[in-house]
Amino acid sequence: MIDDDRVELSNLQRQIAHNTQRLGMLKAILGIGESLRGRLLIWNALEMSFFTVRVPRNRECSACGDDTTITELVDGERSCGTG
Repeated sequence: MIDDDRVELSNLQRQIAHNTQRLGMLKAILGIGESLRGRLLIWNALEMSFFTVRVPRNRECSACGDDTTITELVDGERSCGTG
């Protein structure tokens, strides 16, 4: 993936996370590939490998549970009660 940012050791992790997120977004928009729904993607930077683990759905979760109360994205300050 081509990016105008310079990749240096100081921002390598950010570049990999950012590009991985972009690819996931493209997959969702195009409706191709397999989503990560119900799974957590883990990156082992030391070995440069990725793997996933299943994460069970929490029916009491405010964002995705049975009685959803979170219906929109909020910034970090608002969600932490500091803003």
